[in-house]
Amino acid sequence: MNAELGMIFAVLIFGMGLLIGVAIGFQLSEGQNDVGDLVIAPGDEDAPNYMFLDLDTTPDDIRGRDHVLLNVRSISAREKHSA
Repeated sequence: MNAELGMIFAVLIFGMGLLIGVAIGFQLSEGQNDVGDLVIAPGDEDAPNYMFLDLDTTPDDIRGRDHVLLNVRSISAREKHSA
């Protein structure tokens, strides 16, 4: 009985380790497939935010793809200093 419980426990631990390893590997591989950044930056004080595309590759390299992966970055506004 104890041997059976030990075996079940070992299989469960192995399965959980395998799932966690696959999830971590998937996250690491997704980071290598990105083609650039989508940068969100504020405009003037009362203006809405702007979006800029900062590519790490040329547009010709991604032309024809159905999907691409972009990292989203946000830039905060600088403080105004009076002269």
